[in-house]
Amino acid sequence: MQNQTSALHGLESVKDIGVTNENYMRMIKDFMAQYNRVSEYCFNNCVKDFTCRWSSFCLFFCLFHVFFCFLIGFLVSSILRFN
Repeated sequence: MQNQTSALHGLESVKDIGVTNENYMRMIKDFMAQYNRVSEYCFNNCVKDFTCRWSSFCLFFCLFHVFFCFLIGFLVSSILRFN
């Protein structure tokens, strides 16, 4: 019950800033699509072999590096799009 109350409170605060339910749902959908793209990109670039086990540090470093490069590219494309 606590989680439902928190979710409803979040929706009320979104309405308070003037975002409609349709826009809120579109924002969530866009976020999830972007999250899926990033996770797929990281997976494809960091997981090369399923027969051995990487150390968690190596995997974390790879994921961090790939995500950081993806984020920089996203920010640059966003800046160029709005200028």
